[in-house]
Amino acid sequence: MQAHSLAPYVEILISAGETSLSASLMTEKEVDEAIDGLVEQLQQLRQRAKAELK
Repeated sequence: MQAHSLAPYVEILISAGETSLSASLMTEKEVDEAIDGLVEQLQQLRQRAKAELK
C-alpha cells in the first residue's frame, strides 16, 4: 500500500455559537486570515448590535 502525501487542511465553521473544524484551509497563514476575517465580522456585528440598543 502506497502512502499518500496530501497536505492537511481545515475549515472553520460557526453555526449558532458552535464552532467546528472541517476540511478547507491548508496553511497556517490561511487559518490566520480566516480567523482574522471572522473577528472583523464579529466586531462589526457587535457595533451594529450596540447601535440597535441606543
